Amino acid sequence: MEDMLPITKESANQLPRTPKQSRAIISKDKIISAAKVILSSESPHSLSMREISRVSGVGLGTIYDYFGSKEDLLATLLDQRLKLRLSIFDDAMKNVLRQSHINEFIELYLKAMRKAEFWSRYDLALNRCTSESERLKALYADYDKQTARQYVSAFKKAGSAWANQELEAAAWYLITISTQFAFPQQPRSLNKVAYDLLKDTHTLVLKKVLNKPESKW
Repeated sequence: MEDMLPITKESANQLPRTPKQSRAIISKDKIISAAKVILSSESPHSLSMREISRVSGVGLGTIYDYFGSKEDLLATLLDQRLKLRLSIFDDAMKNVLRQSHINEFIELYLKAMRKAEFWSRYDLALNRCTSESERLKALYADYDKQTARQYVSAFKKAGSAWANQELEAAAWYLITISTQFAFPQQPRSLNKVAYDLLKDTHTLVLKKVLNKPESKW
């Protein structure tokens, strides 16, 4: 049997902790919630580990137990938000394909996005933080690729006869348009005019991709 080095107080402190107990999980949730509150505030630039500690009531040392840096915390927030976006897309498309009403997809999708408060001050601040980190930009890019694949898959299931490259081009066009509307210059929610334009743009692209006349929608 191999000799084992004794675990000293110093070496134990170097081991990363995992939130196995309910108390630890609550602390981690408080940290994440506090970061969201700060990013949703009038001063999202004030986001720092110390400010998160103040707002959450969780000790600074405990915060660093779960998140080694502010970038680690932002990566967690962004990952949660993007996973929710993909989930909303999947749910909307499943409902549409099951009912064979592809024209209803945009309405269902955008309503669900608004209900989840996408295009909010929080998303705008999170997007700005992303632009300052290569790691976070890479995470965003990966999710955009997943979204593009979802669009292409949905187009095919809906009966599009277009080639993959053409479907990918249509998918990336819709993603780009959605991003422009999702992150306006001013920190405000998506207004009705922008919402209607986004919906109309998606509808026109879907009609083109599926080659369906108005009467069959």
